[in-house]
Amino acid sequence: MSTDRHLPAITGEVQFWRMEPRHWEPALRAVRELGIRSVATYLSWRRHEPVRGERDLDGRTDPSLDVRAFLRLCRENDLTVILKPGPWICAEEPNGGFPDWIVAETDLLARDHAGEVVIGYNPPFLHPMPSYASSRFRAETERWLRWVWGELAEFTGPEGPVVATQYDNEPSLGFRDTMYGFDHHPEALASWERRRPGAPAPQPRVDGPLEPTEAELDWIAWQHEYISDYLAWIAAVTADAAPGLLGTVNLNTHPVRGEPQSGPVIAAALPGAVVGEDHYFVPPLDENDLAGLALAAAQAATSDTARIWAPEMQSGIWRSPGELVEYPDPTDDELAAWWGAAIALGYQGFNLYMLVDRENWEFAPIGPDGSHRPLAEAVARLVATLESVPGLDGYRPLVDETLPWSDALRSRAYRIRGRQADPTTPWDLPEARAAYDAVEAAAFQAVLAGRQFALDPGADAPSVARTPPVASPAGVLARIHENAEGERLLHVVRWSRTASAEVALVLREHQGSLVHTLDGTVTPIDDDGRVTLSPGAGLQLYRV
Repeated sequence: MSTDRHLPAITGEVQFWRMEPRHWEPALRAVRELGIRSVATYLSWRRHEPVRGERDLDGRTDPSLDVRAFLRLCRENDLTVILKPGPWICAEEPNGGFPDWIVAETDLLARDHAGEVVIGYNPPFLHPMPSYASSRFRAETERWLRWVWGELAEFTGPEGPVVATQYDNEPSLGFRDTMYGFDHHPEALASWERRRPGAPAPQPRVDGPLEPTEAELDWIAWQHEYISDYLAWIAAVTADAAPGLLGTVNLNTHPVRGEPQSGPVIAAALPGAVVGEDHYFVPPLDENDLAGLALAAAQAATSDTARIWAPEMQSGIWRSPGELVEYPDPTDDELAAWWGAAIALGYQGFNLYMLVDRENWEFAPIGPDGSHRPLAEAVARLVATLESVPGLDGYRPLVDETLPWSDALRSRAYRIRGRQADPTTPWDLPEARAAYDAVEAAAFQAVLAGRQFALDPGADAPSVARTPPVASPAGVLARIHENAEGERLLHVVRWSRTASAEVALVLREHQGSLVHTLDGTVTPIDDDGRVTLSPGAGLQLYRV
């Protein structure tokens, strides 16, 4: 089998330990039939070591925990694997995958500014979170990681199938993303003291200067380093225990993007790693969801990530235990449009989460028994579409405007922001977030107007927007991408449930015709630049 240490454009999540073992092989065959060549899966520490020292990777206590058997099947089906042992995995798993005996150890738990234990949010579970700085937590984590990689060494070598891993999961202490929410564990504060001797950690305030103080700015920078140092430590342990694996990091969307997880800082600490944001929407899909995708893609482009790639791209929808569902189910067309919009807006690929249904999840392309659902056809078409253009990664969207993305505007907003796990927490100083809010509003307006934007960390104001090279009707996303040779591709996605089946576009800079990359259909462009397409669901690519 091919064990190249790179990420294909499209991979898919198959959490085998939540399936019946007899369905593993049918599910993997179903994955391969869609053209996907790589799968991803977590390992839940709490399931493999529920009692300290009592471990199971071969299914002795539960056949669904036979990691070796699953990896052998992946190898036999010519599938590479992104194996993600955490230590925290979230994934609608109690404790986010931490064993009960870990979260019961109070001396290794993170603390907030008031000295209270930091409680992680893993829908619908709330649980204590260990401090990333705790030497005891790191010792237990290193023991877990070295055991996993040591036991699975036969699967990480030249014969594979494991070629990549993920360092922790959405590292923000269980979605604690307020400036004052972490981490005041003694060992964390010791590192702050080394950075700023004699300075106490900042406390919440609503008075005084609107701008963050020097100490507050330093605290924000320290939080960036606190997270990146932890990830770099996991990467070092992994590299020693399982040399040669490609590393990935998944970020989650925060109320102030880039805080406290700084993509550029993390990417700089992990050279060669893929650092990207996870993406979900609550149906029905709308312009706010697309603006979030656009912001994340633009944000990733400001870092040194090895690829603009999303470790989790919604495929189906979560069904957390006890959740009150007050929104419609996602349609297959919406999910196909979600994936296509990500590519059109600048992503170079992603991991479909989930590709195979499991407990606490519905509407994935493949059923838990390995049967193809109707959505599977959209996956196969997406894979074929992306493979129809050699060198697709070399094409990047043409930018119509730039928006400011300075540390100052984010820090000002982050200082007074509530936490993601409690999104109704009010801002206590609306004027402090005005500049940041203006950027998010501008991103939304850009999506409405069909303009592609970039983020400029050195700018304080937006650039003058140019007229985009393609105009599209409401409910349709259209972008022009170009490679270094000047070759251009038109990306078209009909994303709205109400958009017309026929799409009328105006190409302002092009004449001649469009050639569909998948089926070769030629569509002439009128002298005035008008062209009418019937794109169907999902991403459509045309050579211009």
